[in-house]
Amino acid sequence: MFDVLANWFADPEFRSCMFIKASSGYQDSDDPIYMQSGEHKRLLFVYTRELATKAGAKYPKMLAQQLMLLKEGAIVTAHIGYSNDPAGDAKTAAISLIDHALGTNS
Repeated sequence: MFDVLANWFADPEFRSCMFIKASSGYQDSDDPIYMQSGEHKRLLFVYTRELATKAGAKYPKMLAQQLMLLKEGAIVTAHIGYSNDPAGDAKTAAISLIDHALGTNS
C-alpha cells in the first residue's frame, strides 16, 4: 500500500486524494458527494481489515484502522509537502504496527 502511495506521490500530476478534497468541499453529511467519499474510504477500510484477518492479526479491525490512518495521513502530508517521504514514513510505522499485530519482528 505504501509503495503504491510513494509512486503516486512521485507523479507530477499528483494533486492529493479527490475523495478527501470532495468531502472537505461538501461537508454536509447528507450531501451525495460527501456520502460517496465516505463510502470509498469505508470500502478501503473493509478491504484492509480483510487482509489483516487473513494475515492472522489478533485485532484486525484495530490494525486496519491504524493502517488507514497512516495511509490518509501520508496522502495529506504529501499534498501539503512538509515531509520528503510521507509514504516511507508511513510504511515504517505500518511495519511496526503489523509486526506487533502479528507477533513478529521485521
